[in-house]
Amino acid sequence: MRSVSMMPVNNRSVLIRIPIAIFLLLSLSVAAQQRNRSQPSDTIPFLLTDYNNIAVKAVLNQQDTVLLMFHTAASFLTLTEDAVKKLKTIRFTGTTDSIKSWGGQANSARFSTNNRLQIGSMQWDSITLWENQYSGQYTDGKFGINLFDKKAIEIDFDNRYIVLSKHLPANTAGFEKLALRVQQEDLLVEASCIVAGNQFHHPFLIHSGYAGALLLDDQFANENKLGEQLTITGEKQLKDSYANEAVIWDFFLNNDLLNNTDQDIIKNYIGESPKTQELGEGSPGNIGSFSGWQIVKKYMEKNSKTSLKELMKMNAREIYNQSKYKPRT
Repeated sequence: MRSVSMMPVNNRSVLIRIPIAIFLLLSLSVAAQQRNRSQPSDTIPFLLTDYNNIAVKAVLNQQDTVLLMFHTAASFLTLTEDAVKKLKTIRFTGTTDSIKSWGGQANSARFSTNNRLQIGSMQWDSITLWENQYSGQYTDGKFGINLFDKKAIEIDFDNRYIVLSKHLPANTAGFEKLALRVQQEDLLVEASCIVAGNQFHHPFLIHSGYAGALLLDDQFANENKLGEQLTITGEKQLKDSYANEAVIWDFFLNNDLLNNTDQDIIKNYIGESPKTQELGEGSPGNIGSFSGWQIVKKYMEKNSKTSLKELMKMNAREIYNQSKYKPRT
């Protein structure tokens, strides 16, 4: 996938048939530049940023502390230009024009050889790092799966850590094995999109650095005219929804919509529509899903140990009551 564009996707419009799990298991054999000195099983704590990026604390050359994004679509260890300016131990030894991003664009980049990288109890010597303009928000750079040669990688989002081991974890019941295709060091999985009742097959990039739910490349979207079939929520509409979150919720309460079971009325707030008629011009459609998502987020803030599996089994009313959701004006 070369050129990509952000397309807000409503989960009632597009269904990606990939199982959602609490952790992602990748059993890989990747040609790493260096072998690590890890024990049979290593645990790496991480931060999950506001943009859903996995950020890991690392030390370079026993002196510079950096926050690196774990990026499944990255092939090298990279540091941003801004981060490099703050570090004391990085010495660049050359420049190349042959580095390509996961999107296919060629970049000119400086590189530095013979660096030491430490993440948790693991250490890599004589590692090469590259200067890059971008990384995930709040991070100084990124690294990919090639550091973890021949390891099973378990990403536990509930407890915020990565576990590396020589074998798959024993408790894999309920998980489905997916065939991965490696293309220019990127990991792809075949999936199906169902849009307006039509099914489309396409390879999707597994991209831990992407902060959204789904990204469709331009060529795929244009060839299948997806822009004409999807209800798009614009950036201004979304920002206005957050700014008027309390107004939206008061509207639901004052009209006793939480207890209404009339499907014709319910679809006005969770159905596909360019706007919510009752809230006026400029308001997005499917506004009920927006409020529902805020309730779930508030619940998870108070019950962070609840797993996705447990959450999906809960009654909606129970989630609402325990969230104590009450947005302020």
